Amino acid sequence: MRAACRKFLDTVQVDDSRIIRFGFERGHYASWVFLSALGELRGVFGIHLATIAASFGLDVESQLASILPTEAKAG
Repeated sequence: MRAACRKFLDTVQVDDSRIIRFGFERGHYASWVFLSALGELRGVFGIHLATIAASFGLDVESQLASILPTEAKAG
């Protein structure tokens, strides 16, 4: 999970900071980069959180469960 955070920050923290500044502007290339990196981060966290929750029999609240893989939600 730490490596996923580092990869996300390495992707969005470029020298000129356009990715962070324009990351949510529709149609700007920075939004493609930012939202793609954010989606990858959520995916990695979802997989790891599902594994942790299943291993220890933990309940996951619905908002957090939205990033869990589909198989984990059904189980």
